Amino acid sequence: MLKRFLFISLVAFYLMFPNNYLAQDSTPKSGGLARLMSMGQNLYVEDPQDIKTNPAYGSIYDNFLWGDLGTTKTKWGNDGNSQFFGVNIRLNNAITVGAILAKNDQTSEMSITSVDPFYLSQDAQLLSFTPNNNTEIFASMLLDNISLGFGVSYMTAEMNQSNGASTTQNIDLSFSQLGLNAGIIMDLPNKNKFDVALSVLFPGAKRVNSAQTDETSQTIIKADARAFFTLNEKIKFVPLMNFLVASGTDGTTYNSGSIKSDSYDLASRTQFLLGAGINYRLDNFLFAGGPSVLMTSDKYTTTTPSTKNTSTSLIWNLGAEWYCTSWLTTRVGYKAFTGSVTVQTPSTTFGKINETTQTVYGVDDGFTFGLGFKLNRFSLDATVNTDVLRQGLNNIGGGGATLGFLSTSYAF
Repeated sequence: MLKRFLFISLVAFYLMFPNNYLAQDSTPKSGGLARLMSMGQNLYVEDPQDIKTNPAYGSIYDNFLWGDLGTTKTKWGNDGNSQFFGVNIRLNNAITVGAILAKNDQTSEMSITSVDPFYLSQDAQLLSFTPNNNTEIFASMLLDNISLGFGVSYMTAEMNQSNGASTTQNIDLSFSQLGLNAGIIMDLPNKNKFDVALSVLFPGAKRVNSAQTDETSQTIIKADARAFFTLNEKIKFVPLMNFLVASGTDGTTYNSGSIKSDSYDLASRTQFLLGAGINYRLDNFLFAGGPSVLMTSDKYTTTTPSTKNTSTSLIWNLGAEWYCTSWLTTRVGYKAFTGSVTVQTPSTTFGKINETTQTVYGVDDGFTFGLGFKLNRFSLDATVNTDVLRQGLNNIGGGGATLGFLSTSYAF
């Protein structure tokens, strides 16, 4: 209890008495998902998390260990939800190499470290297990003002069910996933910069027995682009875009009978996000954020007639961070999500479609808070439970958690 009281007192002290010891531009390499979550799930700042979607960022965050400790899974257990680990090492002035180990519950935008992002393995008629543990190997090359990056990920899992009394009940189950990505970062005159990345993911699952082979596969393509245009010494304009398409097939090959094969298309998705924000920097203070528009479309061809679900959403991601001292950073953010969703279903009248449109809101909208701690080259970033601020002196004897999501890093 005393430790919690001292911790809160120190934070309050440094909020009241600012220290300009460390300016934003000279901040050592640190950050992670906890930082972005604390700043309203910010899309408009550079962070080590960018390595997942654009491996060219390996040239910026070189000689770097980082990962997410995630959130509580079992109270006081030696575990956690949404954990991953990454390392990136510079080999010479031009080349860096790295690796990322990720679980299937990681909280992250779709990248080649994702595990079955559109839940192909959740088909109970196909697999009876959930794949886990993805591995990505990536490299970056620095050429003058251009950084290039390339990455590859691969995972596989299988299960064999055999029945000694009946060979017809022997079943082989397998899941595999290949991912490829490439990215570029270009420094332009007048302190301008842009980055572009392309990711491709190929998940697939198979079920084989003596009677038939069931196989399903997907192709997921995602493009990301972002720029930082300097308007003056304090403000940068940050436009961004990402585009995603996903499609797949589900097929069956029979070993006997008049029908030898049968297949159909899986649900396909098209997703487009367009945003525009700013970075405002003043000494040891940074404000970043802006609005974005997200449009999604899911098409289902297995229904008669085919149906489509669509949505259009306006999202605000706003955040600020303040380097109070050489070892403490405070963060605050705000996120707001408002969308219009249209859902189609087949009508009982043949050839007709029922359609419902409604307004939806984000489940995690509102304020977010966070802290960053730095000890020499080690950093720990965390979201803060907002109830800690509301409880006041009750924190001395309260039993709630102070920190939520944790990220950690070490620059060597």
